[in-house]
Amino acid sequence: MAPLCLGSPVHSQVLKKAGIKKAKSFLKNVIGEEEDSSDDTPDANDDDPSDEATKSKKSLNTELTPEDITNHMDEAAKAFAEKDYSETRFNLQQAMAGVELELGRKVLESMPEEVLGVPFNPDEDQVVSTGMGFIGLTINRDYQSDKGEISAAIANNSTLLMPYNMALSNPQMTTQEENMKIVKVNGHRGVLELDEDEYKLGIPFGQSSVFILTCDACADEGEVISAAEAFDIDGYLKILGESPIELDEN
Repeated sequence: MAPLCLGSPVHSQVLKKAGIKKAKSFLKNVIGEEEDSSDDTPDANDDDPSDEATKSKKSLNTELTPEDITNHMDEAAKAFAEKDYSETRFNLQQAMAGVELELGRKVLESMPEEVLGVPFNPDEDQVVSTGMGFIGLTINRDYQSDKGEISAAIANNSTLLMPYNMALSNPQMTTQEENMKIVKVNGHRGVLELDEDEYKLGIPFGQSSVFILTCDACADEGEVISAAEAFDIDGYLKILGESPIELDEN
């Protein structure tokens, strides 16, 4: 089985964070220059200038604004009318990425805030989209405590989906592996693996998505299944607009 690898989307998120960091650094330098141009000897009754600088820094945005989907659609239509197909494609991709991010945020908001008594870490929430159909949307939420860590990811990614579909359609693959088995969670079939001290559960759903749960806070298979049952996969299907997989009970 191929390991969970959110390569390209996560790499894009890293670049995004790097861009935000550079923007913050630039604004910080601008604020610093403005402070240097003022009188260096404040009145004794005035507030500490450093307090004002702190207030200014706190007022800065900490995130980039989301994609303007409507504007990108308008620009795509305009470019298409002008037969500028490269610009048309660019704006359609940006619009698609914006739509996927909105869908991803809705899924993330519907995820539980606690699993097996382990709370989620809001700083680690992540929604990434490339705007590309075969490796598009990735949603991730991490749960962390002294007990351990649980990570839940939903990926619209054919590369990640393929090995799970292969295992489910060929049960002999799992019977030949000592630490791999097929399980069912809330009516959805998945593949459960044990890799040293960490469990991993992959559940394909819809036509192109997969739910992946990794857990080192789970003591046994039962806790893994209980953790997975806390996630509303049917609800994610509706949000993403996907059709459920028809299971063959034979």
